Parts: sequence; structure tokens; C-alpha cells
Amino acid sequence: MILLALLLFGLIVMIFGKDPFQAYKDMFTFTLGSTYGFSEVIVTMIPILITALAVAVPWRVGLINIGGEGQLYIGAAFATWGALTFQNSPAWILLPLMMLLGMLGGALWAFIPGYLRAIGLVNETIVTLLLNPVGTMVVGFLIF
Repeated sequence: MILLALLLFGLIVMIFGKDPFQAYKDMFTFTLGSTYGFSEVIVTMIPILITALAVAVPWRVGLINIGGEGQLYIGAAFATWGALTFQNSPAWILLPLMMLLGMLGGALWAFIPGYLRAIGLVNETIVTLLLNPVGTMVVGFLIF
């Protein structure tokens, strides 16, 4: 499957008249060849992994949660509130506090579809899907 993806990407690069081997070389050089590039890969990867966990864990128990994006946004808002409220705290207190607040925010956002499913009103898949833009808009409101 990975080989097929690499071949398909190489074909697309060739269609645009570029050298696929140079494209692969540049990808690996700029992402893994420098400390800055590697740190950018990690910074980009962490929210994606957390959102994937928000889907994978409920899936293992037979639930469908496609609301990871909204949960991530609300969790980030909670963590940001903690950082701004306790900004004079030492880092060894502030960072774990921000992680706990982020988890609490995401869990509270996920509680809404969980509660509605538990009382038998709606399917959690629809509610988590519909709450994604709501979470994004709430955070946008808080920012602006």
C-alpha cells in the first residue's frame, strides 16, 4: 500500500514535469535533515495523532466518534485559558495543567453526544459530525 502511494505520487510529479526522485530527496532533506524540519514534523503530527486517538478509542468499543476536530479545538481553548490564567506559574506546573485542561475540554465536548446517545435520543455519529463546526465557531468566537 505504501509502495503504491509512493508510485502514485511519483507519477503525479512526473505529470507536472518534475523529477520524482528530486521531490522525494527534498521531502526527506527538509523534513528529517534538519532540527527545524524535524520539529515541524512533530508539531504537525501531534494534533493529528491526538485526533486519531479520539476516533480509535471509541471505535474499539463499537462507537463512532468523528468529532475529533471539534474536541481538539475545544480542548485547545481550555488549555489556552489555563495558560493565560496561570501564566506566572512555573513550567513544570503549567504544562501538565494545560494538558489536563485540554483533555477536560475535549472530554466535555465529547460528553454531549455521549449523553444524547445514552438517553437514546440520537446516533452519536451524527451529533459528533455536527458538533465539529460548532466547536470551530466557538473557538473562533473566543479568539476574535
